[in-house]
Amino acid sequence: MSDPTLLRLGARRALEGAVEALAPLGLAGLGWGLSLAWLSGPTAAVGVTPIELGALLGANAALTGWAGGRLAWLTRRRGPRQAVGLAWALFAVMLLLAPRLSADRFAKRCAAGWEGVIVQDALPTSLGGARAVCQIGAVAGNPYLPGRLLRPRWAGAVDGRAWPPLLLIVGLAALGWRDRRLRPTRIGEHLLRSLPYAPGAGWAASPRGGPDQTERVEACANVTWWGELCGQLYPGASAPQAGQACLRCHQAFRPAEGRQRLTVVSLVTADVDVLNGWERQDMVTWERGEGARDERSKSAAHRWVVLGELELPDVLTVAQALALIHARLPVWAEGDEARSRAAALASARASRVSAWLWAGATSERLNRARPEREAVLALGPQRLRDLPPRRGEALWLQLDVGLLPLELWEGRASASKESCVRRAQWIPVASPRRPAATPGLWVPRVEGDALRAWLRSARRRDAEGPASPPYLRRDGPPRATPPSTWCCAPNTPEAASPAPSPSPASPSPSGCGWSAPRSSPYAATPS
Repeated sequence: MSDPTLLRLGARRALEGAVEALAPLGLAGLGWGLSLAWLSGPTAAVGVTPIELGALLGANAALTGWAGGRLAWLTRRRGPRQAVGLAWALFAVMLLLAPRLSADRFAKRCAAGWEGVIVQDALPTSLGGARAVCQIGAVAGNPYLPGRLLRPRWAGAVDGRAWPPLLLIVGLAALGWRDRRLRPTRIGEHLLRSLPYAPGAGWAASPRGGPDQTERVEACANVTWWGELCGQLYPGASAPQAGQACLRCHQAFRPAEGRQRLTVVSLVTADVDVLNGWERQDMVTWERGEGARDERSKSAAHRWVVLGELELPDVLTVAQALALIHARLPVWAEGDEARSRAAALASARASRVSAWLWAGATSERLNRARPEREAVLALGPQRLRDLPPRRGEALWLQLDVGLLPLELWEGRASASKESCVRRAQWIPVASPRRPAATPGLWVPRVEGDALRAWLRSARRRDAEGPASPPYLRRDGPPRATPPSTWCCAPNTPEAASPAPSPSPASPSPSGCGWSAPRSSPYAATPS
């Protein structure tokens, strides 16, 4: 897993921890604040009764015990004595400060709200001692005009017999609620959501460093207790021996038996105008009723550059394989100018969480937009063993730099003949808002700029009529493949004058729009 993903999960975990810790403390503080506001209020008759005071202090004792136990639990002090001790300490501090805080609040209300002065009451309280009262409207030096006395509801004293039950409530609340969350955690949910878009760490996740001189990659094929393959990376010479434990799954190391040899290719340039210029030169035209001629390259420009080959265990994920490939790009770029430019382009723009896989011998067709008509979109968490069909063919991994070739078919009609045209059109499929700090965190998308570019390219229609984007689900029903001799049927066969060739952005003058007799070679639906 990458550092940005861990940082996001760590930030979310810290936010959840702060809420879980501060919410009980805030509720306990709110309870004490409301209690002190009521206890410091004035009364002209009898103050708070022992039952009322006991109920109020008991509720605050429960809240304080919960806050103390929860704080101890979140700070990894999960012993019963530690939780109860911290809760008792918090409650004792608050209960000792409560009389002073209540008296100070009553004095402020007396001076600011009632414009009186604080004097000592001559009548003793039930627990002994004098009580501060607020004298309002008294005339100084005149004993016959003493004014009015306002007494607080609470004298600020707690009976010593109330301490044991209050401490018992605090202890029970601390032990009973210390592991109770306010809301269920969502770390696992966000982790699962971020895994498909998390780049692999490559050799940084290996406990024994980078590759050795043989450059052989080993991986553990054990099944972990959380239900997935281990896939821990090891250099070939530093892999655990028989009987030694894997450092990730803590089981006896079992090397992956299956291996995939990937030939890594990438585009020679990311200039869409240059690529589409090559495709216009390689456009194939034939008359209606004839078969489509062979796709022979006229531009003599190689779209794809073979960067190198890499043999990997099939238990690795696509994200880990891409991380290892990106680590090898500087080595592959040495000694050849074309590979150096392609490697620099792939390092700057290629996705690190998705790639395209071809199967078959395509080395003689790398000067075409699509050397293979079928490709598989491989995403980050998928295993290499689950992606390509097991046909024993060579596997090619295309680093996606954000451009996708589409096969467009056009029907042109004139007074003398009807012709069909087939060519490729490159459109951007990378997210235009991908973050600059974490390059490569994107998957192909046909939306936004890519969708507008596709809509500008032509009015692409099926035999049934409506236009549709050139993506199909691989597991969906295959589209019917019409005969190669069919192109399109003009709606105005009686046209008597030659018509100019339509531009790609406009429909045919005969009413024949773009058609798609073949499904997209990239038969997958991007996220």
